[in-house]
Amino acid sequence: MLWNILLSCFLAIGVFICLWVGFLGYVYLFMRFILFWVFGCLLYVYGLVGFVMNFDSYLRELWFVFLVGFGGFFGACLRYIFDLWVGGLGSTLIVNSLGSFLLSLVVYYSLVRKSLSEGFVVLVATGVLSSFTTYSTFILQSFTANPVVLVLNILGNYGFGLLGAYLGKLLIRRFGGI
Repeated sequence: MLWNILLSCFLAIGVFICLWVGFLGYVYLFMRFILFWVFGCLLYVYGLVGFVMNFDSYLRELWFVFLVGFGGFFGACLRYIFDLWVGGLGSTLIVNSLGSFLLSLVVYYSLVRKSLSEGFVVLVATGVLSSFTTYSTFILQSFTANPVVLVLNILGNYGFGLLGAYLGKLLIRRFGGI
């Protein structure tokens, strides 16, 4: 009895997954068709027909835009959570320094090893880490603080950001094989 219920549940889940994957496949083909015609018409209307781009490069660039947005969502959420946890100038300083360090790890590792896909680098570097770090909050907090804090905040953010990037590069050089 229990075995039949479990088997039925697994079968139902399997069928659901197959139908969902099939549905996504049709959605992908439909979107590919629509995007081909929309971008083709836009290129024709704006006289950019001479700009040679095949359809796969359209999809590739759209995929990268999706990856940046998806990663940006998580990076911004992480930034907000970190700001709730630490708060204030210290939060911005730590986030920018940590983001510089992690960004240098990803970028230098991808340059040295060539084993990270371009999509992963776009997702993590441009999406997550670029929305995790915050230049605008750093500037706003600096200019709303008193002059001494302003100078210390600017020196701290740039100094620790550069130090984080340098340490990331050194770490990759030390353990990454360059």
